[in-house]
Amino acid sequence: MNQEMKETRFDFDQWSEDGDIFYRPQDKTEFHRSLQAVVKDHLGLAVVADTDHVLNHYCRLMVARLRDLKEFQLEVLTPSNTETLLKRFNHIMASISVDTALRPAAEDAPVTLMIVNDAHLVDDDQWLLLSQLLSDFPGVNVRLVLFINSTEWPKYEEPLSLFSKKLYQWRLGTLSGVEAADLLYAAQQSGFGLEVEQLLSGLAIDIPAKAINFNSASASLAA
Repeated sequence: MNQEMKETRFDFDQWSEDGDIFYRPQDKTEFHRSLQAVVKDHLGLAVVADTDHVLNHYCRLMVARLRDLKEFQLEVLTPSNTETLLKRFNHIMASISVDTALRPAAEDAPVTLMIVNDAHLVDDDQWLLLSQLLSDFPGVNVRLVLFINSTEWPKYEEPLSLFSKKLYQWRLGTLSGVEAADLLYAAQQSGFGLEVEQLLSGLAIDIPAKAINFNSASASLAA
């Protein structure tokens, strides 16, 4: 390891918050923007990544944060598909009167967040039906929180356009080896090396060897 890297210290708070770890500092920033879009801007959310490992990690973090907010009722659909998604919407709609469903939701009405973590399993033509249901029955007060693997569903943009400006989109880039090295090095300095090693273990990333602290178990990641 070169002398410059030995003397460099990173602030791990850039990558972490209350025990949660983010792959990049900009992910932490965008995570909060996404949360604000749901909580304050009254929007749905679509999180897009090219790997399930990253997507599932942020799905867990987002669901945990949203569960702590009393104004939301979470419906986590696992696994998600056309049948379970529409069946759940119809079940929610059946719990209120048609007149209420047709009217705009009251300001103090609880919001149901439908968490769809396998959005690619929903048939493309059913997104049109769902967008119409959400538009025609605003009183049901349902918003979508979608987690999309762009590798599994490369043509996701057209179905999402059906929801107009009602979905905030967070598009995650591919984590580079240098970014992973920065995260790992910062974590080692703060005593979270093992946690980050586990976080990175499911990703096929070449981490620059000069950025690895070979006094820790993380040397295996470089190998």
